Amino acid sequence: MTNAQLEARFAGPAESVLPPDQTHRPMDLCWNISSMPEAAQPAPAAAV
Repeated sequence: MTNAQLEARFAGPAESVLPPDQTHRPMDLCWNISSMPEAAQPAPAAAV
């Protein structure tokens, strides 16, 4: 699966529950998780 396919697979369901400005934020955080001090940081970004 390519990165684009993975993003599309996440974005489809996410767009039905998250506001448009929050749809890509959790995904962006996950792509950059190695640069974060705590791996739990992406979770709050996905909260509704």
